[in-house]
Amino acid sequence: MKKTDLPAIVHDAVVVSADAALHILKVRVLHEGNADCSGCAAALLCRRSGTDEIKVYCSEAGNYRPGQQVRIGAAAPTHRRAVGLMLALPCGVTVAAICLAKFAGLSDGMAALSGMAGAAAVYLALYACRRRLHTSLCFQILR
Repeated sequence: MKKTDLPAIVHDAVVVSADAALHILKVRVLHEGNADCSGCAAALLCRRSGTDEIKVYCSEAGNYRPGQQVRIGAAAPTHRRAVGLMLALPCGVTVAAICLAKFAGLSDGMAALSGMAGAAAVYLALYACRRRLHTSLCFQILR
């Protein structure tokens, strides 16, 4: 097993529903028992407060029943991609917008506003693409 195959994020969850035809499990992530949920990349993969219901794509969805406890995980490359999209990309756009504004001779206040506008635009774009991102940034059932 390669190091990249190991899960970077692991959660205990309870199956809420199973759709064998669509190969989808809906699970409720249990955050209370986890010591560290900091790897969840700012809500792209899951939310950190309370419990959260998410969809997990699983070819064997028919083998799971509501109420069954499972462990779900996301691989390290998925984790890195989520962190990059939620943290690195907005920070890079913010810094670039501020540098461009200062290079153009704008005041510090205008540069700060342009940086905030750049970050807001990135987050709005991520929100608009959330359905597409959901299929590529998803959890898997761990054996």
